[in-house]
Order: sequence, then C-alpha cells, then structure tokens
Amino acid sequence: MHRHIFRVSFTGHNQHRGQRMACRPDLFRVKLNQRISRADLLSLIHKELEAVSVHIHRIDSHMNQKLQSVCQGQAAGMGTQLYYLQRLRYLDDVPLILDHNYFLKELMPGLTPEIAEHSIYEYLEQTLGFTISTSKRTMTVERVTQVDETYLDMNDYNCMAVISSQTFNADGIQFEYTQSRHRPDHFQFQDVAVRKKNS
Repeated sequence: MHRHIFRVSFTGHNQHRGQRMACRPDLFRVKLNQRISRADLLSLIHKELEAVSVHIHRIDSHMNQKLQSVCQGQAAGMGTQLYYLQRLRYLDDVPLILDHNYFLKELMPGLTPEIAEHSIYEYLEQTLGFTISTSKRTMTVERVTQVDETYLDMNDYNCMAVISSQTFNADGIQFEYTQSRHRPDHFQFQDVAVRKKNS
C-alpha cells in the first residue's frame, strides 16, 4: 500500500460526494476505537503520500441524502460550506479503498492541500489549538455504487465494507463526516472487549 491519488482542487463546488488505510495482517492492524493520523500510518509503512484533493462544497438539495441526515441538527446544516477530500488508496498497485471526507470550513481557516497531505488533525490540534473530543463510527455493508466502480478495482464484488464516522470537538460541534469504502476481501474489523468484575 503506497499511493494516494486524488483530484487536486481548492475551489467552490456544488457537486456531492470521508481516513483509514487498507489493512493487511503482515503490514499492520488498526483497531476501530483507535484514533491514528494518516501521517502516523504513513510512517508505519514508510511510504509517501503522492497527492491530495481538497474541494469546498455546499450541502444543498443536490447533496447525498445520507450526508444530509447525518448533518441534520449539527453545525453542518443546509448551505454550510465544507472542505471535501476524496482519497483513493492502493495496496500493491491495486485501488481498494475510496474515502470521502467532509470538514466544517469555518472551524479550520487556512487549510491548504499541503496541510491535508500531511495531517489535518495535527493542524487542528497543534496549530489551531483545536480539541477533538468524540468520534462515532458505524460499520455497514452496502452495495457498490457507480463511483466505487469508477475508481476501485472491484474484482467482481458487488458490495463494500463501509465505515462512516462523525467527529466532534470539545463544544459538541460536529466538524467532520467521513465515509471510508473498502473492498470486502481487504477489510478486517478487530475489537477487544474487557469484562470488569463488580468489586
């Protein structure tokens, strides 16, 4: 796994259509409840990011219906400006994961493609003094979309393992929505449950 290839842009846009690396047991594992930046993952596998795209979008009647429902009642309501990142991830030169990231524009002034290439969370926490508080993740199995088929090598699979994430700051404001779409044969979920006895 070594390449991230994206459309590069930093302009206003009204189209629709968020971070996690492909997992292979002999490379590394990332637990669902573990927050790790893309920069940390890249250092783990000693590979370099090639490119990143950052698009500014508005949530309007043309936006994805699921995204509207996720953002309903949060800061990212109808008409809110968002930064949009699309990430295509490769394993052994095969495109296997497609990520869609939406970030609340008003909370991250000065975001550039160069910052996004390195680590947005590092920029938020260390440069802007941002406190990231909570992340809610949902895993589903969904049918392949036309977008998936356009960018990914589906190898005759008709479904995707999808991780959807909502991330909130210390004020309870949702500033990120991410959907990471994995080809199922390269997706692994690992969880650890620890039972505590009553004292």
